[in-house]
This record gives sequence, structure tokens and C-alpha cells, in this order.
Amino acid sequence: MHIFMARVITIGGSLQFISALRKNFPAFHRINRRIYLGVALLTSITGILINLLNKPLGSQLNANLTAFNGVLIVVFTYSVYTRAKSSMVPSHRRWGLRLFMAASGVWFFRIGLMFYIGERLLSFFS
Repeated sequence: MHIFMARVITIGGSLQFISALRKNFPAFHRINRRIYLGVALLTSITGILINLLNKPLGSQLNANLTAFNGVLIVVFTYSVYTRAKSSMVPSHRRWGLRLFMAASGVWFFRIGLMFYIGERLLSFFS
């Protein structure tokens, strides 16, 4: 389920930024938006609850920052939805980008961390 949700966030969110899809297939854009916003809300609220109810796997600071990221995702999701419903297109797009960055933040961090570890391993063995 975790991998499925990550795919929806990564692929579904990326598809929202393709202007040809928005222009030529507005129904797809709306359906994809609803799925994306639902998954973003579900994963962020679940993450917040996990961080509040369980002992952190890493430091308490890491758990607090992850929970804060979840709160940002909830706020950004609300902002994207309300601006889309009000036909505030430029503002909707800006909030959509903020949401995508916040929802993808853990993924971006993991990619960066793997590159860093790989570089350190390569320099250690060479």
C-alpha cells in the first residue's frame, strides 16, 4: 500500500503539471486531482498519527519535522481544492506546486540521501 500511495503522489502529481493534459483532457485533470488530493490527505494524516502515537524510529526532531510536513500537506491540499473550486487558476497552480513539493519531500530526501551514501561509498573504495 505504501508503494502504491507513493506512485500516486509521484506519477499523479507529475501529470497535473502537463499543460496539454489539462487543456485537452480537463475531466482527467479533475479526476486525477481528486485522487491525488485524497491520497495526499490520507498519507499525511496517517503519518501525523503514526508520529504522535508511536515512539519515533529516529530522533524526536525528525518525527516532529515529519509531522509538521504532514500538517503542511493538509493545509496545502485545502488551499489547492478551494482555489480550484473558486476558479482561481493562477493561485490554484501555485498551491498545487507547493503541495507537490511538500508531498514529495520525503521521496526527494531519500533520493538525495542515496546519492550521498553512494558517493561516500565510491570515495571510500577508490
